[in-house]
Amino acid sequence: MESIKPRRGLVIKDEEAHVFVEGFVKKMEAIAAEDLEDFQQGKPMLKKLQMLPEAREVMEKFQFSDAFIAYGGCKVLAVWLQNLPSGQLPSVHIRSVLLECMERLPITKDALREAGEPRLGQVVAKLQTHPEETPRNRKRARGLVQRWLRQIMIPDEADTLEGFLAEGDKVGSIPRPPPETEESLALQEEESAKRLHPAVPVIQGKEYVIQPISTAQPIAREKPAKDTYQGKLDEVLKVMARPNKRSWKPYSVSIAGRQLNAE
Repeated sequence: MESIKPRRGLVIKDEEAHVFVEGFVKKMEAIAAEDLEDFQQGKPMLKKLQMLPEAREVMEKFQFSDAFIAYGGCKVLAVWLQNLPSGQLPSVHIRSVLLECMERLPITKDALREAGEPRLGQVVAKLQTHPEETPRNRKRARGLVQRWLRQIMIPDEADTLEGFLAEGDKVGSIPRPPPETEESLALQEEESAKRLHPAVPVIQGKEYVIQPISTAQPIAREKPAKDTYQGKLDEVLKVMARPNKRSWKPYSVSIAGRQLNAE
């Protein structure tokens, strides 16, 4: 019965979260160093794989995300993802889990800059073009790199909504009509009684500003070669997407269906 008992989830109080995450990051660094020693001694590197489920549980918790990045999580992720001394990539399971968790972590350009060596951005950038990386992981790595580059290209004031609205042009609001009172209604009736012709309606011009301004950048995609499977599939889809228009004929069938009518 003990073997089939479900594993209890990680339960940490909010006041103990920072202390726990700081110790956990140091534990991840120590595990990576122990795995490196095992590799140099010719032993299998199993410690990171054994710790991976716990690391995934910590990184997926929302209450730990900010503390994980603040206490050096970017450097630890780079150490776990960097190539082995022999030049080979780490375990594909480790790469897949860490890249999936990094998509949810609040990794900013300041955290990447202050993390130090090895640089997480450089490690992930190499994975997006590595020939031995899986297509799914290359796609995730490419998305992470584009997100970080977008943060670098946008000024600091535009990183938050408050800073964007403070620095941007002030948006004018439509003036509210004054509240109707007994005096205002009586004044309108008096003006209507004195006027000998209907009042001409005047349409007031209003200027509208679209906010917020879109900062999305299109994703550049390479056109596949025609001799590849993707290129051949694209050509077939183009043929299938052509409009199926009926060719013109100089005659048409009559409504009764007994003869052909010349056009």
